[in-house]
Amino acid sequence: LIRGYAKNRMVYNTQLSTIPLHQRTMANLDILYRVCLYFTMECVRLLGISEHGGTEKDKLNSELLLRLLTPLNKLYTAKCAVYCVSEGIECMGGIGYLEPSLMPRIYRDAQVLPVWEGTTNVLSLDVLRVLKHRMHGMNTWKLYCKRVKDVIKLNKKDNQELKQQFDLLQRFMNKYGNNQRLCELYARDIAFSMFRIFAAGLLYHHAFDTKNEIDMNVYRRFVDGKMQCSFVAGDCGKCLMSQSLINLLNENVTDKQYGEQIRYLNELGMSKYSKL
Repeated sequence: LIRGYAKNRMVYNTQLSTIPLHQRTMANLDILYRVCLYFTMECVRLLGISEHGGTEKDKLNSELLLRLLTPLNKLYTAKCAVYCVSEGIECMGGIGYLEPSLMPRIYRDAQVLPVWEGTTNVLSLDVLRVLKHRMHGMNTWKLYCKRVKDVIKLNKKDNQELKQQFDLLQRFMNKYGNNQRLCELYARDIAFSMFRIFAAGLLYHHAFDTKNEIDMNVYRRFVDGKMQCSFVAGDCGKCLMSQSLINLLNENVTDKQYGEQIRYLNELGMSKYSKL
């Protein structure tokens, strides 16, 4: 819809589809579509192995990794759907706001996704629940790390930035992974970071297999911070790892600091002093 509109809309005596800024916005939406598609297809692949795989070990490992990727996939793709449709309406201007364009209906349908079958907060906490499982939590985390490491090994030069971001995630989990209260407070940031890092690996794996320059450029733009700034799950397009988690790596959060932060958040959002 928005691509067809851009080819027919004239702005400043120029076809909208030829304006570089609009092209960048459209490319950003295309990248997010690819990210969500590849992550979803990875879940489908793991589901197939878990149901019709070879050895029992392969089936079990696929089940464990799928259990982790499922809430990650649902929470992030839902956020992307709402963001992309909202951007799509804006790309069409006033026409996109009108019911005959079909965009308002698509937006209403997309807004359901972050709500049913688990809100973003609930799914983020579920990710932590998977990682903290008494029997399989550690093994699940190792399977996640192995999948990312295997992609990095395909070409270490191409994946330098991905490796740096992945190392930051591992450092965070090693430092604060056992701090349940802090992890729950930053559960969204952890989940978003895990999704983006894993998705980046899938983008590169696909580009590595296809040897297609467009696929490789998609990977580079997603990883190197060349995407247009967006509001997908607090993602500024700058890095795969959430900045809040990077900041925590440079601190030693004490119980007193945690308590002060909780009091501040409560006063800001839930108390009688809140402006909500």
